[in-house]
Amino acid sequence: MLRVVLMFAAGISLAWSITGSPALPLLALLITALLFAASFLHLRLKSYSLRWLTGLLIHLIFFISGFWAARIAMPAATTGHFSRFGHADAYLVRLTEPLSERRSSYRAIAEVKGVIDSSGVVPASGRVLIYLRKSSDKALPGYGDHIVIQRKPEQVPPPLNPGQFDFRKHLARKGVLHQVFLADEQWRPVGYYSGNPLFRMAYATRDYLVDVMRNNGLKGDEFAVASAILLGYDEMLSHELRKGYTGAGAMHVLCVSGLHVGIIYLLFSVLLNFLNRFRRGKLIRGGLLLLIIWFYAFITGLSPSVMRSALMISFLIFGEMARRRGQALNTLAAAALIILIIDPASLFSIGFQLSFAAVAGILLFQKPLVGLITFRNKVANYFWEATTVALAAQLSTTPLVLYYFHQFPFYFWLSNLFLTPLSFLIILTGMFMLLSSPLPFLPSLLGWISSGLIYAMNAMILWVESLPMAVLKHLYINWFESVTLMLSALLIAFWIRKQLNKVLIPVLLLIFLTTSSMSLRYIRNLRQDGFLVYALSGHTALSFVHGNKHVLLADSAVMQDAGLREFNMLKFWNARAISQPLMSDLQASFQNEFMIKEGPYIAFSGKLLRLCDVSEPMPNADADIYLIHGWQARRRFNLEPPGRKSLMLLDASLSRRVARQVSDFAADNAWQYYDLGSQGAFFDGSWK
Repeated sequence: MLRVVLMFAAGISLAWSITGSPALPLLALLITALLFAASFLHLRLKSYSLRWLTGLLIHLIFFISGFWAARIAMPAATTGHFSRFGHADAYLVRLTEPLSERRSSYRAIAEVKGVIDSSGVVPASGRVLIYLRKSSDKALPGYGDHIVIQRKPEQVPPPLNPGQFDFRKHLARKGVLHQVFLADEQWRPVGYYSGNPLFRMAYATRDYLVDVMRNNGLKGDEFAVASAILLGYDEMLSHELRKGYTGAGAMHVLCVSGLHVGIIYLLFSVLLNFLNRFRRGKLIRGGLLLLIIWFYAFITGLSPSVMRSALMISFLIFGEMARRRGQALNTLAAAALIILIIDPASLFSIGFQLSFAAVAGILLFQKPLVGLITFRNKVANYFWEATTVALAAQLSTTPLVLYYFHQFPFYFWLSNLFLTPLSFLIILTGMFMLLSSPLPFLPSLLGWISSGLIYAMNAMILWVESLPMAVLKHLYINWFESVTLMLSALLIAFWIRKQLNKVLIPVLLLIFLTTSSMSLRYIRNLRQDGFLVYALSGHTALSFVHGNKHVLLADSAVMQDAGLREFNMLKFWNARAISQPLMSDLQASFQNEFMIKEGPYIAFSGKLLRLCDVSEPMPNADADIYLIHGWQARRRFNLEPPGRKSLMLLDASLSRRVARQVSDFAADNAWQYYDLGSQGAFFDGSWK
């Protein structure tokens, strides 16, 4: 089953990587037809030498099935898509999820039901991401509600900087190609609802339980953590808390996932063990556990991560009911296959990848790790078992953590020693608080206990995060290295559990491929020599790189905002092994062995770059590259025609009006120009 899932996932990955190639599906169908023919001959002729064709055919069928499942689920601008309509006065949309709160707006995905013009409402299709500006005097719509929007949605823009999170691709995998930002006067509610009643009830139940926690003594960080742990409502978590839990390797506690569903399962599994003594007691116990698990998923709002975990545990329960405990890994693979069939884009969800990798790691590595050391003392044995669970999960998820987050929590084993019992107690007391909400006194007492437990857990997590070398940062592997490391871990697990010596050569080959890729990347990084102008709306920043040495010139706002640099630049820096730049203010002079900045001039790699602020008089044309930056021009823009082949860069700090003015000037006066605000970051030099 595991190999089948891997082939299905490979087909999904291929479909998303070559979305524009129409020839591949025809080729896949041709290969499948040939294999069908060969397998038919094998069965008819009973040829022993052709027996491998049947296995190859089965794997190829699942590969192509994954490919087609992904292609069918991809968003497409069909004839009925709202973007095909040339003119529209308004759009009728239905919210397909509850609004989530952001700093200055509310956000949700909506389904377009119709386009409104002078002739009335014309049926239409498509999905759009809507943002509603925060307002104190207008009631917000909920899941399933219809609203009319009076602004045309625009295509989601691509990332403008290298390594920046690709929000467009993320939304496309959810079937969303457009977004729209709405002020109060640009939308109005329509008085009817059409949505899944079960989901609407689930969201309403979750909102009610959030109010229960708020009314029973949970406040501040304790309320935020309780909402995340118990109900999957993580909108209230502060940046400091997220940073602390991430640094301690405990972020999984704040995401309702396999851990929380597993704790609920273990708790009620023990409580219902007495049913095993009765005839058909195991079936009754399994049925009750399924009801409890899915009720928990219901009260958490049926979020994708919870439904994924509930489905995974459900398959394990079915395995127990069928008395097939030894097939846990196949059961896990079956759950993954069902999820991918329903939603192929789940493959690209970080939560999906981490949760299944963690559970697979525990199933594969935990028992061998426990067997390495034995303790007679029960307390010591408990701590060792808790440590091995964390080690097994971390071992299997480390390639993904390095690929996505470029850091490693060094003390994850320490934080998990107390996280397991504390999270169990928090979920236990929190659930009883929610279930006893109609009663007097008891919910308040349980709320007080839960608040104290969460306060203690937060304090311990922040203490672990503050330890020296708590987080090893600026670690980087690419997708190929991540895959080879995961395959190596999987083969090593089979080698340990089943003593399969024949996997030794593939493991060594995978390790060779991984180290070769890293070595080639290291050599490439030593040869790089160039500069990069970032596309940062309202800001100016440039990176100058020579080998693994790096200088960042930026305005004061970028210099002071670590979050802005992390979001827009850090992944690229990690990939190029230039994570620790020397930083200098854009107005200051600077000099080192490979570049000089004096006033507005920058000399680098045989080229002269000049910074030109649009609010100041323009200089004579005497440089190779001009970076036009600032926000508003105080006077008419004017720059003499270049005496040599010069390039004008229009910085993203320019307002769009000024950028258009400057680009028109460049086009009329024989200047080459590049608009960072619309075309993205600018590279120059050798970036091999």
